[in-house]
Amino acid sequence: MRATDISFLNDSSEFLFGVEVCKEVLNMYEDNHKIDYDNGGISWIVNSYVHSPKENSKLFNFKQDICVISLSKTRSSAAMWSMYASQGKGVSIIFNSEILRSIKGVYLNPCFYAKDSFDFLNKYEREFEQFYNNSKSISISGVPEEYTDGLKRYINDFGFCQSLFSNLVSIIKNSAYDYEQEYRMDITNMKPYLFRASKGLIIPYKEIKIPIEAIEGILIGPVADYSLIKLSIQKYFNSLGLEKLTDKVFESNVPYRG
Repeated sequence: MRATDISFLNDSSEFLFGVEVCKEVLNMYEDNHKIDYDNGGISWIVNSYVHSPKENSKLFNFKQDICVISLSKTRSSAAMWSMYASQGKGVSIIFNSEILRSIKGVYLNPCFYAKDSFDFLNKYEREFEQFYNNSKSISISGVPEEYTDGLKRYINDFGFCQSLFSNLVSIIKNSAYDYEQEYRMDITNMKPYLFRASKGLIIPYKEIKIPIEAIEGILIGPVADYSLIKLSIQKYFNSLGLEKLTDKVFESNVPYRG
């Protein structure tokens, strides 16, 4: 499967929304818990150096390293079939989430839906605290001994911020899209970028191999010729020696509208 660079998703504003919310929530969280610079706070990094979306991209250059595959928990949304599956003429692959999570370099998480930073912290403070603590627990290595304590602190705090933002920005979405019930697979493998052409752009992506065992079924969209499509998929699986999947082709429960 192809994991697309987050800068080149269908809605490029999603990344900037995630960064802005994460930046504001970081400040709110440390203020609410009275975590200042002397107590190990890291919000001073974004407060001192980040004042616009353009500067966000410059400082947090992790943006170049995030590649994602978008999945959904819902199986019965007419809007999803319409938008992402050619008015229902496509199919949906049902995956086993535990097998996906077991793949090296893959992180599968539900998206967080919020109107703004206040809404996010009200809904997801516990989750944010976990991401925050995980970021603060990372080990920063390779700092030369001759560096001053101040410079070491800067390098460490910068690394903590990058870790926090890297984990969160790709899964924070505007609440207007909560009907999608989206999950995102973040791909962190070190494979080189590949490229494809689409809509006048050269889209960078990385490939990730998904084991056949992860496929639990194929869901056919709300179409008139369901039986014929099912037969064609079953014959395709047989031709690949995947007979065990022929009994896992199902019909969507979204009614067909001719």
